[in-house]
Amino acid sequence: MMKEKNKNIRKFINYIYINNKKKIILSSIFMLLVTVMDLYLPLLLKKIVDKGIIGKNFSTLLKLALIYLIIQLLAIFIEFILGYIYSIMRNSVAIKIRLRILRHISTLSGDYYTNKKTGNILSIVQSDIDTIESIDAELAFSLVKNFITATAALYFMIRLQYDLFLIVIFLQIVLILLQRIFTKMIHENVSLIRKEYGDITHLIQEYVLNIMSIVISKSKRFFISDYIKKDRKIINKNIKTHLLYSGNITAAITINSIITMILYGYGGYKIINGSLTLGALLAFQSYSAMLLGPCMSIVNANNKIQQAKVSIDRVYSLLGEKSDIASEKDSITLEKGNIEKIEFNKVNFGYTKDLNILKNVDLVFDRGNISALVGSSGCGKSTIINLLFRLWDVDSGCILIDGIDIKNINLYSLRKNISVVTQDSLIFDMSIRENICLGKKIDEEILKIICEKVGISEYISGLADGIDTKIGERGIKISGGQKQRIAIARTILSDSDIIILDEATSALDNISQKEIINNLKEFFDNKIVIVIAHRLSTIKDVDNIFVLDSGKIIGKGTHQALLKSSDSYRTLYYNE
Repeated sequence: MMKEKNKNIRKFINYIYINNKKKIILSSIFMLLVTVMDLYLPLLLKKIVDKGIIGKNFSTLLKLALIYLIIQLLAIFIEFILGYIYSIMRNSVAIKIRLRILRHISTLSGDYYTNKKTGNILSIVQSDIDTIESIDAELAFSLVKNFITATAALYFMIRLQYDLFLIVIFLQIVLILLQRIFTKMIHENVSLIRKEYGDITHLIQEYVLNIMSIVISKSKRFFISDYIKKDRKIINKNIKTHLLYSGNITAAITINSIITMILYGYGGYKIINGSLTLGALLAFQSYSAMLLGPCMSIVNANNKIQQAKVSIDRVYSLLGEKSDIASEKDSITLEKGNIEKIEFNKVNFGYTKDLNILKNVDLVFDRGNISALVGSSGCGKSTIINLLFRLWDVDSGCILIDGIDIKNINLYSLRKNISVVTQDSLIFDMSIRENICLGKKIDEEILKIICEKVGISEYISGLADGIDTKIGERGIKISGGQKQRIAIARTILSDSDIIILDEATSALDNISQKEIINNLKEFFDNKIVIVIAHRLSTIKDVDNIFVLDSGKIIGKGTHQALLKSSDSYRTLYYNE
């Protein structure tokens, strides 16, 4: 387990290096320059004190002080440039990792999301990557710089005063031992906090997305109570983590204070005895600070690393999730405009092993035809669409497109050729135009015609900003019917070969439904169209109707034929 976690850290460092090679090389040069300058300054200070001040040589003092100032200013300027480079790298890495995760989660199967809380995924995409940003090139370079500085400081301290060096190094060993104890406890605590943050994010997401239903169902008190319980756990663990951080830093500060006291006490004694110069003591103190400062920074960096390790593990755990649904290496690409037929051959499927939703299903959908799937709730209509879109794979049997098993078709090209309009239309917090076009540049005249066909033109003309009106998060400013019209307009523009309307007009009245369906026939004339409908009155004119019951096809034919031959269809139709 520990090897796997360290492997993730190495992966992340390698990822930073691959994406920032030139910047890292440039930063390395600048970092070494600054380190050398910083290490030379205490020696220069020794000369200023001993030769300039104690030696009462004003010209030497002036010359050395000027050199000191130039080196100091140059080091500050280089540090400024380094900060700019680090900022670019930090933001670049965070953006790329977020995009990588967003692309990856879109490839995972429906089965993955059935068993995972979306709040945990959201927590990784947001808070974990924010935490990871702290483990960047700047931290890596600062660790290297601090190590070089500390090592060089040790060398110069030995050269300047061996007795004082032994005392300082002993106290540093004590600090390292304390740090190891603290960081182990910090890592364990942060792991628990990250998991609980995922749970509470999921709870908040459920609450916000379903706020209206929660108010109506009077379940707000339950949600708030559950939130308070979870939040208290996180608060307690955060307090414990803060105490551990503070304890770690307090230990370092205490040891630093002891070292300072010994330096002035024992060092002053040496000066009085004449075995140490004032310049040498000040130089030793500077190198001691250079040793303690980097060690303190390493302690703080280690705190960050322990916290970020948990986030890195969570990120790579998500990126390491293998999808059950994937394209084969030699998969076939579907060409747009050439799809003629979809076939379901003896398809069996269940979301769990012990419960089959579809049982030995045979279906055929032809180009140029509108087919409908009807049946009571839970009979498997939407499952058929999920399987065609390859959110899941069949348990047995096969789904063919023009004789090719969809498992052998490139997943991207398969989904690109399918457009789905669902009952819960996907609406973004953008304008009507942006929701319809989704980034495509569409001719104004074409857009106007499509809006007329889906029956939204009159509504748009009554808005102050027209088609550029912002409609709010999840389309909260418009009705369910207008949302569905926008989704249908978007589907027309996609010009996919396979069109699926899954309760796509459920928020419209019967007259509006019939009007839209009639208007859409010219757009869908050369497509494979599959309609899922509860209102059978809206599908009377389709070419073929499949009747499902408990996952089985129990009837197929036209509306009139099924009224004569299928008791189930008649019951559904007359009980509407």
